[in-house]
Amino acid sequence: MKIVVATTFGAKSYDEYASKLIDTFVEYWPKDVDLKVYYDEVPVGGWRTKAPNVEYIPLNMSDLEAFKLRNRNHILQSSSNFLLDAIRFSHKVFAYVDAALIPGVDIAIWLDGDVITHTKVTREAILSWLNGKMVGALLRPWMYTETGFHIFDMRFPESRRFMELWRRQYTTDKVWSLPLPDKKHRFFGLTDCHTYDKVRTEFSSLLWCNLSPAGMKVSHPFVNGILGAHMDHCKGGRKKDGRSRAKDLKVDRKEKYWRDKK
Repeated sequence: MKIVVATTFGAKSYDEYASKLIDTFVEYWPKDVDLKVYYDEVPVGGWRTKAPNVEYIPLNMSDLEAFKLRNRNHILQSSSNFLLDAIRFSHKVFAYVDAALIPGVDIAIWLDGDVITHTKVTREAILSWLNGKMVGALLRPWMYTETGFHIFDMRFPESRRFMELWRRQYTTDKVWSLPLPDKKHRFFGLTDCHTYDKVRTEFSSLLWCNLSPAGMKVSHPFVNGILGAHMDHCKGGRKKDGRSRAKDLKVDRKEKYWRDKK
């Protein structure tokens, strides 16, 4: 079974936090699982981590470049409001779809650049994130899906269709037709979370395994659910701290990483 993990981040982010993703992947993930690091610019000083299962890939897909060029001055595009920064979040979609559609890939996983692994990951753990479903995801029915992590079983015929439809949100500029955030609907937007959820409506919900903690309405489902046993998502201001905060945990985690948390 061929398993790949994909990620992307800006060159400046490499020194700030993303190098930890790569280093901890090499330390804790199975050696026969490949990490595909998509980049638009090589960090100053180059890539420090070299490993047989880590590949650095230029993020220069023609469809992505065409989308960015075509929409660089779009009236809705905003770099000051992340919910409207469609161009920024398009990089994630094109990188993940490219990795998932590599011939022969059985399982495709996405990790945001600010995810670190703290405990050994096994193939058994990876399969448990799917639980026999096509997709494992951090669903939040009250708002948009947390997309710091995805896992797709590409052996499902619907998986390829999902990837193609997700990418089409950008190649056909459908992203701009999504509902916009306002005071009443502040969780609407144009990020990869929103295009993901839009495409998800075209598939049966039975294909999804929800990795968020059952029965809990938490803003940080990653660390409170099954994934927190192996990884931490240092999203937002947590990047500076290098880990999630004590107040983020709403469950009693047993792993040493969390027990050592101040």
